[in-house]
Amino acid sequence: MRYGNLNLVTLGLCLAAWRLRDRAPIAGFLLAAALGLKLLPLALVVFLLAAGRWRVVAWTAAFGLAAVALSWPWLGAAWSDYLRVLAAIGSGMPAPGSNVVPEALAGAPLRYLLPVLSLMVAALAGILARVRGQEGRAFTTALAAAPLLATSVWFPYLVMALPGILGTDGGPRHGEETGADRHDADGHAGGWRAASWLAIQAQLAGAARLLPLLGVLLLVAGGLRDILRRSTATSGGGHILGSPDH
Repeated sequence: MRYGNLNLVTLGLCLAAWRLRDRAPIAGFLLAAALGLKLLPLALVVFLLAAGRWRVVAWTAAFGLAAVALSWPWLGAAWSDYLRVLAAIGSGMPAPGSNVVPEALAGAPLRYLLPVLSLMVAALAGILARVRGQEGRAFTTALAAAPLLATSVWFPYLVMALPGILGTDGGPRHGEETGADRHDADGHAGGWRAASWLAIQAQLAGAARLLPLLGVLLLVAGGLRDILRRSTATSGGGHILGSPDH
C-alpha cells in the first residue's frame, strides 16, 4: 500500500475514534491503530487531554504499550526506530523537495515554530471544545493542524484538512450541529473553506509552493473563529456538545 493510501486509512481511523469517543476503549484502540500506522495525528493526544477526554488517551496508551510488548520479540529493533522517529518528528531539519514548510524556517529556533503552533492549536481547540462546545469543529480544526507538528510537511499529509474543509467530522451525533448550523452567522463559511481547499490543492514552484501551508493556516484560523462566533451566539441558551470524562 502506498503512503498516500495510508494517510487516508489513518484519517479514517481518527474519524472513527472521534465518533466513538464516548466508548473510550474502542476509541483508544482505533486511535492507537492510527498512530501505529503514521504519527501524523499525534497532536490529537494534546487535543483530547485538553478536551477532557483523558480516558480515550489512557486506552490509546494501553493498547499502544500492549502492541509493543506483544511484538517486541519480533519487532524490537523496529520499535526502537519508531521511538527515534518520534523523538525527531518536531525537531529534525526540514527536508528539501516538495516539503511545503518554507526554507526560511529551516534554522533553529524558527523550525520549531510550526510544531509549537500545531500543539497550541490542539490545546486551544480542546479547551474550547470542553468549555464552549462545538466539539466537532474543534476536532477537525486540531486535525487540520496536526501535520504541522513535523518540521517537514509533504503535500499528501494535508489530507488531514479534508474534514475541516467539508465541515464534518464523519456525521452528526445526537445534539450536534447539522445542516445550516455548519455555516457562519454571516454566511461566509463556504468562502474561506473553498479558498483553503484551492490553496491546499496548489502544487507550484517558487514562492507559490507555500500555498498549501497557507491554506491549512487559513482553515485553522477559520475553524477557531467559527467556534468562537457560534459559541458566543449560543451562550445564552445553546448546548455544550459531548460529555468530557470525569
